Amino acid sequence: LHRVDRRQRQMCIRDSIWAGLGIVAISILSIFLYGQSFDIASILGIALIITGVIIINVFSNVQAH
Repeated sequence: LHRVDRRQRQMCIRDSIWAGLGIVAISILSIFLYGQSFDIASILGIALIITGVIIINVFSNVQAH
């Protein structure tokens, strides 16, 4: 999976992005596979994860050494 991220990022940022996107993907899949429903706190938490990933991708200038 790390090969998908072609830009040179520090491992901590890259792993955080993958972890966040994994949580969001599993949450969305649980709706379809298990009929999971979410309350407002769950939706807000997922929105914060997505916002954080976008902020890191757009505004982070950290490069690998």
